[in-house]
Amino acid sequence: MVSNKVVLQIVCSCSFCFMPIFSILTITPNQSIQYDDTLVSLAGTFEAGFFSFGNPQRHYFGIWYRSISPRTIVWVANRHTPLQNSTIVLKLTHQGALVIVDASKGTVWASKSSRIAEKPVVQLLDSGNLVVKDEGNLINVLWQSFDYPGETLLAGMKLESNLETGPYKSLTSWRDTEDPVEGEFSLHIDPHGLPQLVITKGSAFYNRLPSYFLQYEASKFWNFSFGVIDKEAYYEVESLNKSIVARTVLLPTGVSQHLHWSDQTQSWEAIATFPRNQCDYYAVCGANSNCKITNNPICQCLQGFIPQFQAKWVSLDWSGGCVRRIKLNCNGGDGFLKYTRMKLPDTSFSWFNKSLSLDECETLCLNNCSCSAYANLDIRHDGSGCVLWFGNIMDLREGLHQGQDIYIRLAHSEIDHIRNKGKFTKKKLAGILVGIITFTIGLGILGMATRAFTQKKKKTGIINKIVHWQNQSKREDMNLSTTFKFSTIFEATNHFSDSNKLGEGGFGPVYKISDFGMARTFGRDQTEANTNRVMGTYGYISPEYAVHGSFSIKSDVFSFGVIVLEIISGRKNRGFCDPENHLNLLGHAWRSKGNTRMFFHCVPTHVRIRLLGSYQWPPPSQQDLVVQDIPCPSLDFVKVHFCSTNQEANNATNTLAKHGLSLPTQVTYLAFVSCLLSRIVLLDNLSV
Repeated sequence: MVSNKVVLQIVCSCSFCFMPIFSILTITPNQSIQYDDTLVSLAGTFEAGFFSFGNPQRHYFGIWYRSISPRTIVWVANRHTPLQNSTIVLKLTHQGALVIVDASKGTVWASKSSRIAEKPVVQLLDSGNLVVKDEGNLINVLWQSFDYPGETLLAGMKLESNLETGPYKSLTSWRDTEDPVEGEFSLHIDPHGLPQLVITKGSAFYNRLPSYFLQYEASKFWNFSFGVIDKEAYYEVESLNKSIVARTVLLPTGVSQHLHWSDQTQSWEAIATFPRNQCDYYAVCGANSNCKITNNPICQCLQGFIPQFQAKWVSLDWSGGCVRRIKLNCNGGDGFLKYTRMKLPDTSFSWFNKSLSLDECETLCLNNCSCSAYANLDIRHDGSGCVLWFGNIMDLREGLHQGQDIYIRLAHSEIDHIRNKGKFTKKKLAGILVGIITFTIGLGILGMATRAFTQKKKKTGIINKIVHWQNQSKREDMNLSTTFKFSTIFEATNHFSDSNKLGEGGFGPVYKISDFGMARTFGRDQTEANTNRVMGTYGYISPEYAVHGSFSIKSDVFSFGVIVLEIISGRKNRGFCDPENHLNLLGHAWRSKGNTRMFFHCVPTHVRIRLLGSYQWPPPSQQDLVVQDIPCPSLDFVKVHFCSTNQEANNATNTLAKHGLSLPTQVTYLAFVSCLLSRIVLLDNLSV
């Protein structure tokens, strides 16, 4: 048969391969496409020919994308009559009809056309539309595959429905992915009432596709058109970008998908899928109810309605739907409750008018006792037109992205109840809000008061500790202050005998005291001793005495040295601790011997600065040092018991005068000797 072919129009194309490929662009009567031949569109986008799904006993003639792999079929001619052998051809008759001929069975498929062409020609367009035209008038299409869609909707195709005779163009699903026989699902325009795009399973509604959903999800790729012209409703898609390969397919499961081809992943990617969730299925909540996928449970009766079968409703069987709590009153006793962002209910039992306003629509609904709801027909440009619903409200759901307002008819008493309930709820919420705010403020005040009380208590505790420490220090100082009589001093100095005289200076003679401190426990010729009864203040007594009870005439020297260090440093031996080496005052002084600067780190800053003059070197003279404001012990540093009788006072005065001393001079000497010694020691340290 190939040898008998009429010469075909052949072109050379290098767009899809490196070597020229001969492609058939058109066929004329008496020409045919055999099993191994293909018909290619002018730009090479689509290709038509015979194919099979791997079963050699089932051959089909179809159209697919030429450059996409694996092969994606968009239209099948003989979907109900597959061919069992490869001895098949596609022919164009002189009347302009396409036929598929089997050598053994004859004609198994043929196109239908009411017109006859003089010179028919077959061409595959770059839109994927296989057309039969008259060669003398290529604009006039005699037959086209777009009028007989399968499961795929391509850009430029239309789904149409006559409002009087019913649908005549629809998508029909395959039986399965490798069997193009018509399945049980259909995507078409329902012509009853206000036309709507629906998917049916057999004759029953499966779900409804709102036009706003399609536009919202796929507006980047396609422009959707849905309308009514001269008793004919249509749904059409147009590609916004010719370079984007996109299609709509109705899957064997009843799911509608909008797909586009990704060059990056080399696969079809979904732009939108419908239905997406349980609320997208038709009337899942029954009549007079609202489905909201974010609720739990998802179904709720509309306000003013109650479940028809309460027990089933509680058990999540919503098929019975809801009924009115109070019947409507057609004598002007009804009103409307507004719902926003809604997917409008099923319009199979509705009436529409393009010119009425929303107010006129409300009046028209009130005047019809069967009217149950109304809404705008077109929500663009502030809304226009009118849609009325009659009977039960079916398949109403709250939109997630978009939607429009609808007004549900209720009895006035029901509306008043809902409004009062809303006011009560608002008052209740306001009361709760005020209570929460009051509680929060009270809690804050209580917290602040508790914090202030805690801080005050903490501060009081610190002050009490300081006062306790000061009182304890005073008691310790009182314990350290020795109380004695002049008679005791006379006895200790052997009545100021010259044998006890150590020397004489600007403050008068200095005597060795043998009856004070540890020395009073010795005999005249003793220098050391032991005891099991240790007496004294820790921190001032010598270590050997405190630990072993061993003492000598040098024990008082140790105690005196501690006092001198305390006077010089201004710190108490028992209260000082070197922060770096954890030493007491004596340990710090011993470690700092020869290093005056290290020792004076324990001296208060204001005293150290005045003593050392910001560490200026050489140190100040003794005269400059004496005039520094270093506090010396007051006269009550040494407590003196005055004579109890005049005779004793006279004896004491005479004894002191015998050695050139007076009472004030002696007291002054005893009081200031420590201060002078401290200054001498300090001056000696500074000169090191």
